[in-house]
Formats: sequence, C-alpha cells, structure tokens
Amino acid sequence: MRLMWCLLVVLASMLAGLFWLMGSAEPVAATGVVHPLLPAMRIGGDGLARLGGQGWLLAGLQYLTLSVVYLLIALGVAPRRRTKLFWTLLGIGYALSIGICWFMMSSYFQYLAGGPLIMLLGYPLPTTLMLYAIFLGGSYLCWLYCWGFDRFIFTTQDAAEYESLLADTEHLRR
Repeated sequence: MRLMWCLLVVLASMLAGLFWLMGSAEPVAATGVVHPLLPAMRIGGDGLARLGGQGWLLAGLQYLTLSVVYLLIALGVAPRRRTKLFWTLLGIGYALSIGICWFMMSSYFQYLAGGPLIMLLGYPLPTTLMLYAIFLGGSYLCWLYCWGFDRFIFTTQDAAEYESLLADTEHLRR
C-alpha cells in the first residue's frame, strides 16, 4: 500500500509541475526567431532563453517520470517476492537511470550556458548521452527481468502450484 501512496505523490508532483509550467509566462522566443535571410523560416535562437528558467523543472519532471516507471515495476511484483535482493537490484537500476538523466541534462544546460563544447563519438556530449547512454537504464531493466523472472515473477514453486491446479481441474476440462 505504501507503494501506491508513493506513486500517487509522484503523480501529484508531476501534475503540480505541469500546472506550474502552464501558468508561467511564455519564454522569450520560445518558437524561435526569424531567419535574417529567409523571413518565412524560423531558427532556434538562444536555447537557454527558450527554456525560460524552467530547465530544472523540466528535468525534475523527467526524474519523476523515471520514478513512475520504477514504482510500477515494483507494483508488478508480488509483495512476498519483493526481497532485499529485488529492492537492491531495482535501486541500482533507478540510480543508473537517474544518474544518466542528470548527467545528460546538466551537460545540456552547461552547453546552452556557453560552457565548453565537449565532443564525444562525433557529437556534443548531451547528444551522445541521449543517443548512446539512455538505453543503458532500459537495458538494465531488460536484464533484470530476464535474470529475475524465475526469482521474482514466476518461481518454480508457482509453476508447481499451477501444475497442481491443472491436475486438480483435469476432470472439469473433459
């Protein structure tokens, strides 16, 4: 039941953040600026000004979205199977995902603020993190699901109970 309350608090926080964004003033040049040579075309302009000081709120909404994902995963596992090992492995995945997201967002804000342009694998660092690092959190969850399926989701004891139920109801299926 505590997980449900945590989920409700996270969702309420997300809703509050969205209402805050909807109530805030539109940032300067949020839709870009007119191109100097082609007036029918709009170009990006100042990226930091386009965020309108809301960058960390937007990052916070992303962190809350990741929290929803991990809370729903925990809710999908039976309470008796949420062992210390389960919570440890899920916490590692959450920390990995939040860490990657934080690193990507902070490097993006630093890049927009005129910080040093760090190139990695042919792209600016925030782009590289978006292209190559975001999948690590999801890949970890895939690994956790495959490795932990018979430990947390459908154990050999569950399989034996299922086979017993099938055997007990054999006469009903004829």
